Amino acid sequence: MSKFLIQEIDLVNANFDDPIFASLRQDYPDFDSWLNKVKHLSNRKMIFSKDDKGFYRAVAILKYNSNGSVKLSTFKVNQSSWGHGLGTELMLQVIEENKGKQVYIQVKPKYTKLLRFLAHFGFIIVESKSNKNDDLTLAVSL
Repeated sequence: MSKFLIQEIDLVNANFDDPIFASLRQDYPDFDSWLNKVKHLSNRKMIFSKDDKGFYRAVAILKYNSNGSVKLSTFKVNQSSWGHGLGTELMLQVIEENKGKQVYIQVKPKYTKLLRFLAHFGFIIVESKSNKNDDLTLAVSL
């Protein structure tokens, strides 16, 4: 049984004013323009957990590609929730929902904890400096 309530919504219904997205806006200056472009698309959804005040503790934004692969566009756990298993539960939900598919994510090399976390679930680096942000691309076949 899960310690956390993990929920799912269409991306268009997410609250992007939530504080969890602040660091994403710092790291990715185009975050809001990207978001406005994609949040209404039917191939996007968000898996999340909220705290007792209604703020996101963790979010995973997924994009379902026409070739059957899944891009984990965002995977973020509030630092105050680190070490409690929430990230693991969120990732297990992503894995459960995408069995038989390839899932990939692009990560800045400075996020070493996230890179180690992803490696624990079998993600491997398949490409380095794969986009304009010099992110690493990691993938796993589930």
